[in-house]
Amino acid sequence: MDEFVGNNALHTGPVGRKAPENKLLDSIRQSNEQVVLYDDVPLEELFNNPLRIPDYQRIYCWRKKNVLELLHGALQTYNSGDIYHLGSIILHKHGDGLDIVDGQQRLVTLTLLLKACGYPGCLPLISQRILSKEAISYIAYNKQLCQNFISLHFAETGELHERLLKNLRFTVLIIREDSFELAYTFFSNENSRGKALSDFNLLKAHHLRYVEKEHQQEHLAARWDNLTCKKDDENTDVYCALAQHVLRLRKWMQAEVVPQAKYVVRDEYAAAPYLEDVPGFGERFDFNESIQGGAYFFAYSEIMAGRYHDFATTDEHKALVKYLSGESHYRYSELIDTLLFGYYLKFGRQYLAEALFAIEQTVSRHRYANKRAVKNKIMEFVANSHIIMMINRATSPTFFIAQLTQNDEVVQGKDGIQRRYFECVVKMYEHLKTKSKFSIKSLSKRINNLTTYART
Repeated sequence: MDEFVGNNALHTGPVGRKAPENKLLDSIRQSNEQVVLYDDVPLEELFNNPLRIPDYQRIYCWRKKNVLELLHGALQTYNSGDIYHLGSIILHKHGDGLDIVDGQQRLVTLTLLLKACGYPGCLPLISQRILSKEAISYIAYNKQLCQNFISLHFAETGELHERLLKNLRFTVLIIREDSFELAYTFFSNENSRGKALSDFNLLKAHHLRYVEKEHQQEHLAARWDNLTCKKDDENTDVYCALAQHVLRLRKWMQAEVVPQAKYVVRDEYAAAPYLEDVPGFGERFDFNESIQGGAYFFAYSEIMAGRYHDFATTDEHKALVKYLSGESHYRYSELIDTLLFGYYLKFGRQYLAEALFAIEQTVSRHRYANKRAVKNKIMEFVANSHIIMMINRATSPTFFIAQLTQNDEVVQGKDGIQRRYFECVVKMYEHLKTKSKFSIKSLSKRINNLTTYART
């Protein structure tokens, strides 16, 4: 498959092989049903159809463990001659082909295996364009895995691919072309042999529907894959921005909390309703504005991810994470960080340390009034504090900071975890003072008072 990577002239179809019979595609054309279900479909019959991977799919990313599990299943069916079921495949008729809604990982891996066997018949995915560098890497590695497996277990491969094509079976569900919403519903559900698709996969699918030109879809899909690609154990910038901070800010602007529901991120960033006879206009890429379907969403996501990336480099964010991540303190620091990010979106680094102080002192009142840090209760307290609304309304940083620091009372924990939380807060401000972050004298004095209280 990697032979065809990056060749934009290629389209799905047989490459130097006999034309497929297209049994499944022909049968769906003749049916009036929205959905047609086929039991016990051999791999050969499945591959004798113009299968394609749509742009909204997640990238091919099967790891060694997944591939070896499938390969050992193939070895089992070869040795026993028995039928081996590989779950369900969901396809969506689209134009002259069948888009793979569910089953991409298995079908791409089987393509690599059959190619390693030297199978001369139709492998429809062999001409699929692969745009993601990460997917290309997985394909190259798994292709070698398949070749090594074949070399280790089989001297002759002719009988192997014959048995695989006839004995590997699937349940195949095909959705008619005019039932895209139904296909999207299936796409939203859990894979038959894997974990549920993420909100980000679903948002990609949802917003690509609003982009009419295919080359633009490919461009946006490739950028989205790069934006959401996880390179290490840490969350991506776009995840931190959209799934955590901006999601909370958008809810708090409505005096709501983030519901504990499935696909809450997808639902929040789905395209807003619009009037068909009046185009949307006036977007400023403000965190709280309505989401327009299509290219706007992808640009919005990149902007928010970029702003979060810059925010994460600030001393204020780093200090907050460093000193308030222990015990249950993180339940407060995460929400303080979100509000600080909301401030940063509007005012940048201007008086950022003072804004942190104002926000922390307000949110920490809940910590000092409650021995238990209950997540939902803290979220409700922050939502009801209307801090993000104050930020949104303020025309300058000083108006917001002054409004939030009118009460000059020093809040602190008396004992136990509340005291330990207070001591962590003091260490955070002492660290920021060494970096000369506070320039407003009246607030610097109050921070000095915190240090005094901590020593008593």
